[in-house]
Parts: sequence; structure tokens; C-alpha cells
Amino acid sequence: MRDYEKPGHIENLSTEQSQTLKSFYIKFFKALQYDSNLEGKVDPKTQSKSTWGFSWSSTKAAEEEEIKDVLPQKAFEDDYISWSKALHVLFLFCAYDNPDAICLRFVRARKWDVNKATDMMMKALVWREQYNVKDLLKDAEKLVDVKELKAGKGYLLDYDKQGRVICYLHVARHFPAETDLKMIERYSVLTVENGRLMLGEGREQTTLVFDLTGFSLKNMDYAYVKFLLSCFEAYYPESLGLILILNAPSVFNGCFMMIKGWLDPVVASKIKFVSSKEICSYIDKSKLPGVILKHLKTSGEEVEEEELSKAFVYEYNEASEEEVEKLEKLRSDKEREDKVFDDFKKCGLDFYKVTEQWAKSEMEDKSLTEKRELAIMKLRESYKELVPFVRSKSHYHRNINYKVFDGGFDVL
Repeated sequence: MRDYEKPGHIENLSTEQSQTLKSFYIKFFKALQYDSNLEGKVDPKTQSKSTWGFSWSSTKAAEEEEIKDVLPQKAFEDDYISWSKALHVLFLFCAYDNPDAICLRFVRARKWDVNKATDMMMKALVWREQYNVKDLLKDAEKLVDVKELKAGKGYLLDYDKQGRVICYLHVARHFPAETDLKMIERYSVLTVENGRLMLGEGREQTTLVFDLTGFSLKNMDYAYVKFLLSCFEAYYPESLGLILILNAPSVFNGCFMMIKGWLDPVVASKIKFVSSKEICSYIDKSKLPGVILKHLKTSGEEVEEEELSKAFVYEYNEASEEEVEKLEKLRSDKEREDKVFDDFKKCGLDFYKVTEQWAKSEMEDKSLTEKRELAIMKLRESYKELVPFVRSKSHYHRNINYKVFDGGFDVL
């Protein structure tokens, strides 16, 4: 079953859940209106690409108090983010995804509590602006040490038996004392974003495989684990489907006791400790990378030499000079860049307007629903045109072993 077909997901909502989604949009848009009143005039130099130029009506005092109760106030007290950018950040976050699917992740994560879901969404948008995810996607692997890219500590590969894209992390290859934490964090966020491009239509979740074969305490990185958990729990909710901890040695028991205290109960319930033999219950043997197949053979499982010779071995593919030159040439066309940004903004505004109408409608309106579906389609298509200006190709785009659902680079 595709994720979209599961109860509480975009293609399987009860009447009550659909109404909750509408309530979420109303609350979210009110929060944006409240901020627009606070912010005042928009800098015309930045308006075209990073703001949306809404002309809001005044928010009533009672509504302001209600909205302030659900907003992360620190974001207003500190000059972290211009809230007029909120929709821009949101739609870039949605990328090829249906905005409803993204919003529902936050709503489900907060157990259908609209106020808590709005607060969570706002904080996620603040984080994306603070963390500069936009520039990370635009410059991508140029911001990561090439040694880290070639190390093969972590990479995406194929799908498990439930259709979830798999991310392997070979912990014994990681040495915190020799690694820049901020750099490995950037690489991880980039990997999460690339993983989203490999999910395909109707898929939302990832399986993490922590390969602890050969693990020792010198490989343990609590700061990194804490960062990774916070990302999935707070900024990419409902993205984790399964966490497999492979071949954990006894020395890891003490480490896990500490980590367990940081875990959200929902995330904790998704963790499975498995041996090399047991991993095949979750991932087809034919889809395992060579390093895991070797673990399997060492454990006594029958693995043919032909299987090993054909198995995937991670090797980083750097961008060619031709790829770099083509992208630079395209990005030098400022007239084209302005046009695709304007189109993207227009599609975003159209989605906002029709969604506001839809959210406030009490009766089912087929024509309004169809109009909104068309607006969603156009928004996603406009993002495709925007891609070369806001993203760079990754190792996964260049490697035939991967299915990357990203038509934005077809122009190159």
C-alpha cells in the first residue's frame, strides 16, 4: 500500500480529518496575516524572489491573541526570519510534493491538534530559513568536503519490502574526532532532501539502516545523533518508517540507553535490532549493498560469489565540467530566472487564494475542489521549471543505480 492510501493520509481522509486539514490551513493563514501586520513594508529589492506581496486586511484583536498563542514567539523576538517569506519557504519545502501531504505530516505528528500542528509548521519554516536550506540545495555538494562524500559513511540505495527508500549509515566509518560536525549535519540534510526525490508519487517514508558492524566507542557521535533525531522529529515529521540497527555489539548497549532518553515514543517504536540474517526480513537480499552482503556471508548465510560481484558498491560521482558549465550558463540568464520565479510566485498565490476559499467552505463544492487540484498541479509544474535555479544535481542524479524523480534538470 502506498503511503497516500493509508488512513489519515491524503487519499484516505475521513470527513472529520478533511475538516481538520481545512482548520489547519485557516489557522496557518491567519498566522501569516498576523505576521504581515507586524512586519510592515516589504523591501522591494527582495520582494520578487523571497516575498509574496500579499495585501492583508487587518486582523481583529481577538484573533491576534488566538494566533499569538500558537506561534513560536522567539521567532518574532529575534530577527531570525522575515515572516513575509513564510509561503515562499513553505512552497520550496513542498517542492514536487502536494502541499496537503506536507501539511498532513505535521497535523498527524501532533495528533490532529491544529494549534500544535501550526506551531510545529511555523518552527520548521523558521528552521529552514535559519539553517539556510535554500542555499544548501542550490550549492549542494559544493558545501560538503569531498572526502566526506567519498567516504561512504551514509548513502541512499533502493527500497525495502514496504517500498520505503533506504538510507544506509556505516557507523564504523565515522570518526567524530576527525569530522566537522556542522559539515556532516549539512550533508545529512542534503541526503534527506535528495531522499525525498527518490520516494516517488504517493510515498512519504524512509528506512534508516545503522550498520554497527565493527563499531567501537570512538565511532560514537552523540551530538550528531541528537541533530539527526531533531531533524526527523521536528522538521521532517512522519518521514521515518523504520530504523534497523544492524549487528549492534554489546558495547553499544550503554550508548543506546542514553539515546533512548532523547527518543520520541513514536520514533522509539520504529526501532528494530537485527542481525545480518534478520535484515532480509525487511529488505530483499538482491537489493542489499555489497558490504551488507559480506556481513551476511560472514554470518554463515549462503551468498554466491556472483551475487557479491554484482552487488552495489558505493562510489561518489563528482560533477563533470560539462555539468557545471551548463548549470552556470543557465543561471546566468537572469531574465529567465526572474520569469520562472514570477511564475512560481503566481502559482503559489493562486494556490493560497483557492485554498483559503476551500478551507472556509462549509459545503462540498466540486468546482472549487477541481480548481484547487488544478492550482496544486500548476504549483508543482512551476517548481519543476524553477529547479535549476534553486537546486544542483547530486551524486544520485549522475548514477544509473538510482531512481531520481526530478524532471527539473531535463533542460540541461
